Amino acid sequence: MKMNTNITFQKPDLILIDFDGVIAKNSPDFAVHLFHQALNEITPIKVEFIIDFFRLAMSFSVKDSLEFLFKSLGLSQDEKKTVTENYKNKVSNNLNLFHINKDFYCFIEFCKNNNIKYKVFSLAVDSRLSLIKLEPNDFYNLEDMSKANVKTFLKVKKNLNVENVSYIDDSPLGLRTGKLSGMNTIMMYNSLFGVSEYLIYKEYIDYSVSSFSEIQTIFSNLLSN
Repeated sequence: MKMNTNITFQKPDLILIDFDGVIAKNSPDFAVHLFHQALNEITPIKVEFIIDFFRLAMSFSVKDSLEFLFKSLGLSQDEKKTVTENYKNKVSNNLNLFHINKDFYCFIEFCKNNNIKYKVFSLAVDSRLSLIKLEPNDFYNLEDMSKANVKTFLKVKKNLNVENVSYIDDSPLGLRTGKLSGMNTIMMYNSLFGVSEYLIYKEYIDYSVSSFSEIQTIFSNLLSN
């Protein structure tokens, strides 16, 4: 666990928790490879390119990011539709590959026991979010809004009527936006985002961790002070 020494961390009114790469820590790996398979059925491209693209685009509008990629590759409307539908089908047929972080539910119980509100806050599609065994009102649908846009976070805070928010994500670009909108931020390491990405954005990240047990420790220490 790494901690930014210049933080003022308080008990939150709400914790926002990203899905891809956080709750389902291995999700980016499979999303990358399934999308690579779908795109390669139309045009050959290296998986390393898709990894770099996902790193850049994971916090952006999914629709806008794909439109930019497909247009840049010169795909026709039919080809765009084929890649998109094939990818969705591959995800639906391989949901067993996406694993919920083993200590996620322990953290949720900790939040319940300490009267800390939480919401799953994600651009992920419903088929993947259905893997989480929570109540419908435990989710906040971003509706394809960009997590790189401060207005997105300010709108979320207004809609939920909260001010003191803690935000957990793997994308340092999203965490930057959360910090600029006044949130405390926690970065979850995974195969796409690690120490090198943390170091680039560390001024916007209060803590970096590798598990929900570490996150629980952060809040346990906070509540005991």
